[in-house]
Amino acid sequence: MAKRKQHAKKQHNTLKKQKSKKLSKIAKKLIDHFDNVDLLRKVGEKSDNDRLIESLTDIFDDTEEITKDTFSSSLEIILEKLKTLKQLILLNISNTAGKKNFCTQELREDRMFVTDIVFKIQSSSTVDNKDLKIMNNLYKKHKRIKQLFD
Repeated sequence: MAKRKQHAKKQHNTLKKQKSKKLSKIAKKLIDHFDNVDLLRKVGEKSDNDRLIESLTDIFDDTEEITKDTFSSSLEIILEKLKTLKQLILLNISNTAGKKNFCTQELREDRMFVTDIVFKIQSSSTVDNKDLKIMNNLYKKHKRIKQLFD
């Protein structure tokens, strides 16, 4: 019986030592982890990381202003209509070239306006209502001019 007590005591001491070693390893890992966190914090304080992170945050916060779908179907439709209008204007320029009753310079200015609007829509991915009204008026004007030559 004395041997059992000694054997049980040895096992108890061995388990105690194993638990103690395991707890020591865990504690050492935690201490190392927190030391690394402190070192990272010090690096962040010494460098311009905070300003860089703020700048990046500002940049990514501004992305909401940019449209997700740059060429939506409505923009594509408008661009197709502008292409048709530009072709109509070019046809009218060629039809009126050399005619005394028509000012080809005005027609060229109309074509330049349409070209500018195309670039504006492609770069900003937005359409201004004022531009749409002007485009409609130009279309009506050039449709009438074309009818004169048909």
